[in-house]
Amino acid sequence: MKKCDICDKSGKVQYRVKSIEYKNWIFCCKVCWKTISKHEKYFYGGTRKSS
Repeated sequence: MKKCDICDKSGKVQYRVKSIEYKNWIFCCKVCWKTISKHEKYFYGGTRKSS
């Protein structure tokens, strides 16, 4: 399992995103994604699933 770049929690599914607050691509969990998806200049770059 991979860790969220924001909250550091492990999870099997993460989202590759960037926004005005996170200028470089990061991987985040679903909880953090819900917040970031509301940021200005939000971009979604795919989903990472670990087995």
